[in-house]
Amino acid sequence: MNPRGKPEFTAFLKSKEVVAWLSTLSNDGTHGTYGSCLFNYWLNSLSKEYPTLWDWIVAVKAERKSDDNMTRKGWALRLISYLNSYISPVTHPPVSTDYKNITGTTVKSFLKAHVLDELDCRFKFQETVEEQDEAENTPAMTPGEVTKLYEQARTTALKVIRQNATVKWENHSDYYVRTESAITDDWEKPSDHRTLGA
Repeated sequence: MNPRGKPEFTAFLKSKEVVAWLSTLSNDGTHGTYGSCLFNYWLNSLSKEYPTLWDWIVAVKAERKSDDNMTRKGWALRLISYLNSYISPVTHPPVSTDYKNITGTTVKSFLKAHVLDELDCRFKFQETVEEQDEAENTPAMTPGEVTKLYEQARTTALKVIRQNATVKWENHSDYYVRTESAITDDWEKPSDHRTLGA
C-alpha cells in the first residue's frame, strides 16, 4: 500500500488538483502520508468510476446540490464502503482502523479544498474486536529487547553528537564536547539525572 517511488504515484502528485490541495496543508510532513492515502483510494476505487480526479470533484459538487441527504453524502458513503471492504493484495488482511481514519481525513481534506469548506461527515472508525484483542495480547518487551532498544538509542544519540561536533563552530565546540560527555556518562549511569550538556 506504500506507493512511494512508483512513477504513477509521482505523476499523481504532480496533477494540478493534488498540487493545489497539498499547497493548502500547513504541515509539509503530512504531504507524503496524505498523498499516498489519496493515491491508494484513487488507484483502487475512484479510477474505476471516474476518468480523472477532476471528474470526481465535479461529481461530488453535483451531489452536494441535491436535496437528498444520502446523495449529498455519497462521497462519504462510497469511501466508507471502500475502506470496510478493501483487502490489501500484499498483506491480505483488511486495512487497520488507523489507516481508515487517516484515509477518511485525507479525502475530506482534499474535497474541502476543491468542493466546499464544510463537509457534513465525520470519520471516526472504531477498532475491530480483532485489533483490540491483538493490542491486549501483545506481550511486554523482554529485558533483552529493552537492552537492545536502549543500546540503539544510545548509539544514535552519540552518532548525532559526533556528526555535529565535526562542524567547526569555535563558539560551540566546548558545548559539543560537554554534550557528548554528558550523554556517555548518563547512558553509562542511567540513574544519574543530569541534564544533557550541563
